[in-house]
Amino acid sequence: MKIRQSFQQYVNLRPVKLLPGAPSPLAGRSPQDIDMVVLRENTEGEYAGIGGFLFPGDPEREVALQTAVYSRVGVERIVRHAFDLGRRLKKSVTSVSKGNACNYSGVFWDKVFREVAEEYPDVPTRSYLVDAASMFFVRDPSRFGVVVTGNLYGDILTDLGAAITGGMGLA
Repeated sequence: MKIRQSFQQYVNLRPVKLLPGAPSPLAGRSPQDIDMVVLRENTEGEYAGIGGFLFPGDPEREVALQTAVYSRVGVERIVRHAFDLGRRLKKSVTSVSKGNACNYSGVFWDKVFREVAEEYPDVPTRSYLVDAASMFFVRDPSRFGVVVTGNLYGDILTDLGAAITGGMGLA
């Protein structure tokens, strides 16, 4: 993470594409049905490394803290990258967050996504909660073109993407 942060390597781009002849656990799916790109913010979020322990070793009071970090600069630049990619590829851009439960970081992510989306009226957009997006990755992966999300959700969704395209070895 320190190297990513030091060199501002904020884009983690993961294609999720079913290759011709590759088996998918999703019955009846073809390469045209599973062809998306997931952009994961690579320097912030839950993996930023901010947190700690309170009362370590105390069986009644021990607490672990993990703080998610979402800056305007960080969210805006990954979202803008997603829209530029969506425009270039002529694909929709879908934001994935958890704004209904993460009252600050999720709401902030959604707000910045909407603001940037206004600058790209030619690019179709969607927003999903991460649980709904996970379901649609399996039930209807063709609805996704470019997916943009934070570090933790992107980590999970790209592993799910690998599973629906034949496994981690094909990702």
